[in-house]
Amino acid sequence: MKKIFTLIICCAFAFSGYTQCDPGYVPVTVAIDTDDYGYELYWELTPEGNSCGQVTLLSFGNSIVGCDGGGAQIATSNDPGAYGSNTTIYENLCAPTGDCYSIHYVDDYGDGGASFTLILNGVAYQPVVGTGSGNIWNFCAVDEEVNIEGCTDNQACNFNPNANVEDGSCISPGDPCNDGNASTINDVYTANCVCS
Repeated sequence: MKKIFTLIICCAFAFSGYTQCDPGYVPVTVAIDTDDYGYELYWELTPEGNSCGQVTLLSFGNSIVGCDGGGAQIATSNDPGAYGSNTTIYENLCAPTGDCYSIHYVDDYGDGGASFTLILNGVAYQPVVGTGSGNIWNFCAVDEEVNIEGCTDNQACNFNPNANVEDGSCISPGDPCNDGNASTINDVYTANCVCS
């Protein structure tokens, strides 16, 4: 029974090279920025609350490291699935809407260093950086537009490419500012967006 259950969950995920998923699924991208030793990295996705290696839905990176390899110092750059060093890897998938997951990060050397950026429905969230021999981060696959306030004018000095709700904070060249120098007055932002 456990094998059938695992197979059903496993097959509920579909790798997607595209930004679109079938109805009932949310596009999820995990962007991994590796450090000088990308081959030391292993990570996997489980349903939230499960331990690494327990009901594994997907696994990535160096399979020799696995769940128990944190701090073992056994990895090499020739191992199966090993990531390159100082590079960004994008792993794309489609996750069932509303389900929650855990990302289990394991570092073979035990010094951490890789950073993970979760992108749900095209919205990038604050990156998290792996520390020590491993970490766990949780997320839920939500199929709703997330409102991100900020400056949506791409000509402005403080344009936020992730913003989808204009908040009136745009700063443009020629706008008044204070450069912090008490001996100057009528400071403005220059064409290079420097206050002077």
